[in-house]
Amino acid sequence: MRRPTTHHRPIRPLAGAVALVLVLSACSGGDDATESSGATDEVAVDVAPRDAEEPEAATEEMATEAAAGEETAAADPVEPGQVAVAPRGDDALSQPLPVDPAPDAPPVVVDEPDVAPPANPWEDPVVDPRSTFGLDVDTVSYGRIREAVASGRSIDPGEVRIEEVVNALDYDYDPDPAEVFGVTADGAAWAWGRESGTHLLRIGLTTPAPEVRDPVDLVFVIDASGSMASAMPDVQESLHVLVDALEPGADRIAIVTYDSVARSVLAPTDVEQADVVRAAIGEVRAGGSTNLADGLALGYDQAARMTEDQPAGTNTRVVLLSDGIANTGTTDVESILARVEGGVDAGIELLTVGFGMGGFNDPLMEQLADRGDGRAVYVDTPDEAHELFGEQLASTLQTVAVDARSQVAFNPDVVAAYRLLGYDNRAIADDDFRDDTVDAGEIGAGHAVTALYELDLHPASTRPAGSEEVATVSLRWLDPDTRRATEIARRVALADLASGWESAPAGLRLAGTAAAWAEVLRLSPHAPYGRGGELADEARRIADAVGTAEVAEWADLVASTTDA
Repeated sequence: MRRPTTHHRPIRPLAGAVALVLVLSACSGGDDATESSGATDEVAVDVAPRDAEEPEAATEEMATEAAAGEETAAADPVEPGQVAVAPRGDDALSQPLPVDPAPDAPPVVVDEPDVAPPANPWEDPVVDPRSTFGLDVDTVSYGRIREAVASGRSIDPGEVRIEEVVNALDYDYDPDPAEVFGVTADGAAWAWGRESGTHLLRIGLTTPAPEVRDPVDLVFVIDASGSMASAMPDVQESLHVLVDALEPGADRIAIVTYDSVARSVLAPTDVEQADVVRAAIGEVRAGGSTNLADGLALGYDQAARMTEDQPAGTNTRVVLLSDGIANTGTTDVESILARVEGGVDAGIELLTVGFGMGGFNDPLMEQLADRGDGRAVYVDTPDEAHELFGEQLASTLQTVAVDARSQVAFNPDVVAAYRLLGYDNRAIADDDFRDDTVDAGEIGAGHAVTALYELDLHPASTRPAGSEEVATVSLRWLDPDTRRATEIARRVALADLASGWESAPAGLRLAGTAAAWAEVLRLSPHAPYGRGGELADEARRIADAVGTAEVAEWADLVASTTDA
C-alpha cells in the first residue's frame, strides 16, 4: 500500500465554498483549547416512549454453549472469587502456544477496500436539504494511524475515518451543569477548503459528567489465540489499569477467554477481591486458533446471568479485547453480529478494544461495536490504556444517550451545496430521524463528537434580503434508562461564521486541520494535496497554542505523514 504522503491530486477550484463543522461534544475534562459557550436558540421536545414489549432476557441462542465438541465452554462451574484456568500443559503457563497451523475454517474477513471508499458527494439543498446520520464516538482510526507510524508500516487509507480522527482529540468545551445537553456554536474561515471563502462552523453538544458513576458488571472476553501473543502484555496491562479504576463494593468482573474453544476462567467477582481478579488476568496465555464466535457467546451468556442478581441501576457490559480475527468455529460475519445484537435486547452493551498490528480486523471490530450498542477503541500504547480505562472511565463505561443522531437542514437561500465529511457508514434516511427503532450511536458521559460539512454559499449579492440562517441542527437521543426521546434544535446564522482563521480559537483550528490531515491520509479527492508543509506548520502552531502533550503528539504525527 502506498503511503499517502507522496500522493497528490489536482484541486479543482470551487468558488464560494464553505465548510460547516458540527461539533457535538459531551463534557471533556482535559486541558486542550478551552472554548466559550455562546447563547443558544433551542427547542426541546420530551417524547413518551413508543409502545413496545419489555426487553426480553438474552435469547437461548445467545446463551448457547460456546463449544459443542468434547471441550465445552465452561465445563465446571466457577464460584465467585475462584480462578479456573483451563489446563494446557505445564509449558503453556510459561510461554505462548504456537498458532494452530490448520484452522477449522477460513478467517473472518469483512470486505475492506485497498483504498478508502468514495467520499460523500456534494448535495443540492434545493433537492435534498437534510443530512441525517448517527453520532459516532469511536476513535480506532487515530490509534491505527499512530501505531502505523510507530511500527513503520504503511497507513491503510481504508482504515482512516475522518470523524474518528477528529473525535480522538479533545476540545475542552465548557458544559452547562444545569442542562442535560447544552449547544454552542462558533466558526471561522477555514484554511483548508477549496480556494477562498471556506468556513468552519462548530456546533458543540455538551453533557456534564455525573458526580457518581453507576455500578457496573463487566465481562472481559479475552482473545487468547496465537495471533495475540505479542499483544497479550498490553491486554493484561490495560485490564490491570481498569481494575484499579473500578469501585470496590459496587463493580463486579467476570472473565472469559477463547482460543480454539471458549472458557470461563473467573466467575463474577467483586472488585474488593482485586488480587483474585489480577491473578486470573495474569494467568492468560496466548496460543491456538481463534474461536471468536464462541468466546462472545459465552461472554454474553455470563453477562446475562449477572443481570439476574445485580442492584437496580447497574450497567452491564461485555468488553472484547481482540485483534478481531476469527478462524475456528462459526466464522460467518452475520452470525457473529447477530449474537451481539441478541445481547442488546437484554440491556448488555459491548465495548470492543482493539490490539495488534498488521493483522487487525478493523471492519469487524467496528461492526461489532455498532451492532452491540457500544463503542470501538484501539490501544496501541500504555498511555492510551491509562487514558481510556483511567481518566475516561465514566465515558467508557456509562452511557448517557442511546441511538443519538443529528439532522442538519440547510437553507437553500444561503447554501448552494453541501458535503458531509466522514460518517460514510452512519447515514440514516432523513425520514427516519424520529423513528427511534432505527439504530444510531451511543454517547458516554464526557464524550466529544464532531461532524464536518463543506458548504458552497451563494454570493451575498444573490441571496434574498434578510436571509441570514445557514442551517438548523437538530439532535435526538433516548434516555438509557427510561427510553424517552428528547430532541433539541439550534439555528446557525451567518453571524456565527467569522472571517479570520488565524484569530480563531485554537480548538477550532485544531478540528479543521485534523480533518484536512485525515482527508490526505484517506486519499480523498477533496484533500489539500501539495500543502503538506503548510499542514505540518499549522499543526505545530496549534500545538504551541494549546500546550498539551496530546496535541503535541498529533502535530508530530502530521509532520511525519505529510510532504514538505
